[in-house]
Amino acid sequence: MTQHDVLRRPPATDPACPDWCVTDHEACDGEENWIHQSAPIFVTPDITARLCMSVDPDTGAVDGPQVLIGDIEYSPDAALQLAAALMQLAAIRP
Repeated sequence: MTQHDVLRRPPATDPACPDWCVTDHEACDGEENWIHQSAPIFVTPDITARLCMSVDPDTGAVDGPQVLIGDIEYSPDAALQLAAALMQLAAIRP
């Protein structure tokens, strides 16, 4: 299984639900049901990263997507910059 596979799930019945969302919307009430979240990727045993966004069912207004790492939200561009910086660090050899 690749990291890309972790972010996928069977197609949603709700067209407003993105294909990467794993949220059990039937178990959510109110505004919690507006939130779409991907499967977590563990950065450390205690810190996860996931994609998230909200879609207001009445207006269709979209907030996100954002990459949530621990308690910090990153724009997708900022998350890409962070990933590139981490890749540069990982590529350094003594």
